[in-house]
Amino acid sequence: MNILVVYASKTGTVRDCIELLKKNLSSCTFTTVDINGDKEQIGILGYDMIIIGSPIRMNKIDKKIALFLKTNRETLLKSKTAYFLCCGFCDCFEDYAIKNIPNDLREKAVAVTCFGGRFDVSAQKGIDKLIVRMIRSDILGGGANGDQRKDMSLPTILENNISQFAEIIRSKIKDDKN
Repeated sequence: MNILVVYASKTGTVRDCIELLKKNLSSCTFTTVDINGDKEQIGILGYDMIIIGSPIRMNKIDKKIALFLKTNRETLLKSKTAYFLCCGFCDCFEDYAIKNIPNDLREKAVAVTCFGGRFDVSAQKGIDKLIVRMIRSDILGGGANGDQRKDMSLPTILENNISQFAEIIRSKIKDDKN
């Protein structure tokens, strides 16, 4: 199966999730396009599956991913698609998906999943670094590294969700062969 992955990854979390997805779907051929880094026009025709991944920042997906969804809506509706979001607050995932991925695209998709997230201060810049420090401190109870509360943990990449997402795609491949 020939898969196109269009993604945005400001701190590397989405990119890391894609690498885990590739390991789970090692029999597939992947073309990955960083919408914020690659300068070429994105051709989305001719792929067996299109996967779109975005971080959630301030309750929204990446602006260029949102524009990509809008610009390519008709083609995406005619294609096999799957979507994943990386966010630190997985309990808000349904709201994020509803607010950011148009209803018709969500309903047509083979999967829409949360891959988790990270609050990695070292990956942040500017005001984002300050915000992540404050969130870490709030979650973990302060301290120099925001780690006083041992009963709390920071968000992490949810490898099980990535495996389940891959299994859905694998089952779709089997269905298409039959």
